[in-house]
Amino acid sequence: MKIALKNFLTTLKRYKVASLLNVAGLALAFAAFYIIMAQVHSAMTFNRSVKD
Repeated sequence: MKIALKNFLTTLKRYKVASLLNVAGLALAFAAFYIIMAQVHSAMTFNRSVKD
């Protein structure tokens, strides 16, 4: 596990811009997924309290 962490940190130090773009892209993907799932949940439960 230490070797993998060391390789990860070395990669972060060597490729700073690429690493920053990867982290920003991953954060953007998670945010988009959360927004889409919130919309789906809202649409699926909108009329739940109304009987027929």
